[in-house]
Amino acid sequence: MVVHRPPAGLDEFVKLVRASGLLDHQRLQSAVERFHRVRPGRPPDEDFLRAFAAHLVVHGYLAPWQVEKLLKGEFEGFLLDHYRLYDHLGHDGTYDRYRAEDLTSEEHVILRSHPSNGGHTEYTVED
Repeated sequence: MVVHRPPAGLDEFVKLVRASGLLDHQRLQSAVERFHRVRPGRPPDEDFLRAFAAHLVVHGYLAPWQVEKLLKGEFEGFLLDHYRLYDHLGHDGTYDRYRAEDLTSEEHVILRSHPSNGGHTEYTVED
């Protein structure tokens, strides 16, 4: 089991976002620059980091669930095949349900996923 630790500051958080694959380099850089224009200066790291995380949600760069996981130091599990996961909707004992976007068609769907015997995650799109 991988142990994650919360990012110590903005630079570590940006590295986690990059590692997650949720935002490409240009979009992430744009978000950082926009935040610095809106909130110049650098108060204590934790407040600054939380303000930046809120900025990403308010301006539509990331979803609240994604930011919550990133703030815990978790950067994996946001992409499943050609789907970007936006929210964990629940677990019913067998399946996890996620709100997701099909990166090919840009359609928003609900995915039902479960681990397979082969170690990879299997999923179906709900109707």
